[in-house]
Amino acid sequence: MKASTLQSRIDSNLRTKGGAIAAKYANVEKVLLGERYHGAGYSGRGRYTSKTNGDHFTVIEGLCKIGVDFVKGNDAPRGGWNGQYVELSAKGKRQVAEWAKIRKAAIAEAEEDHKAVIAENKARRVEAIKNNLAILNENPDTVAEYFPDQPETFTTAMGKEINTSNIRNKRHQLAHALHVLNDRDFQAAFAFYFLKSEYISVQYDNGIAERIEINFDDVK
Repeated sequence: MKASTLQSRIDSNLRTKGGAIAAKYANVEKVLLGERYHGAGYSGRGRYTSKTNGDHFTVIEGLCKIGVDFVKGNDAPRGGWNGQYVELSAKGKRQVAEWAKIRKAAIAEAEEDHKAVIAENKARRVEAIKNNLAILNENPDTVAEYFPDQPETFTTAMGKEINTSNIRNKRHQLAHALHVLNDRDFQAAFAFYFLKSEYISVQYDNGIAERIEINFDDVK
């Protein structure tokens, strides 16, 4: 099957009116890319355990809608419910070969672009944190203004007093103090300045909802 034909079938049968792949068909692509997919399983614990179909049957439905051949089986040692799987047959693999090659290349390219975005934003964030750390180290009065010394107890915004003798409570104290700071690089610098954290997660730009781990060694 031509890649364009398969893509057309996916677009017309598996997507919502908004253009996204329907949630119930989200794992069809895994099968198309060669995975043996297990969709069924169990939920609950002990005597409250029950079987669940998961998306096992909707994945099968999706494959039927786009006309790709597949096989079903069970690879659990004793034929258990969660051993049920669906995967491409030999014919199915031939059907999707051209599409899968193009799709895998597109995924790999997107991953490389994503890594580049992360590296670029992390480098920019590290530099900003370094600069702010230098400001904090050279201006102790600024530190005192935003983070008054409270060695034993700290009163939260809700009026609760907490002990600051352990690192968890120091983080709590820090989080309360940082609400006055709008610059997230400055916030991160404060965290390194006070907690000497091994790392801190900092959300980066470009609208991507992900966080970066920045090691203390990167900014000290």
